[in-house]
Amino acid sequence: MIDDLAKVLDRVSAPGDLAVVLLVGPVAYALDAGLDVIGFLPAGYVAAAASCLGLGVKKVVDVRWGAKREREAAERRRTELQTRGQDLWKRTVKAGGSRYLAMRLNDEMELHRDGITTDEQLESVLAQCLEEYRAWHRSTLDSGLEESRG
Repeated sequence: MIDDLAKVLDRVSAPGDLAVVLLVGPVAYALDAGLDVIGFLPAGYVAAAASCLGLGVKKVVDVRWGAKREREAAERRRTELQTRGQDLWKRTVKAGGSRYLAMRLNDEMELHRDGITTDEQLESVLAQCLEEYRAWHRSTLDSGLEESRG
């Protein structure tokens, strides 16, 4: 019995797992000891088996929810990158910036939207395009100041 309990506790890898074992085990023990639900097994074995089952169910739920959370986070990141790219494209077009930069942004966002490039690649391209936009903007401001002085 003690060995079985040790095996159950060895599977505990998080505080939530321990909570499941500490809640399910005593409840199963009390039910079997009082009601003798499973007559051919001692209450301690029923508690260990119920704890194992509860722990297994919790881990399955964690895996399914974890995968769902990861997919949602990836989708949020993807949407955020697309929004940032569109905002930079709009700003470039509105300011009358480089046609090359606007076309490059548009092409890269289409590649990303089609799943050809990864989020990291789009992030890198957006950083490069932002630097190009800032350089163009600075040069435009500098030339405007020189014209007003001259």
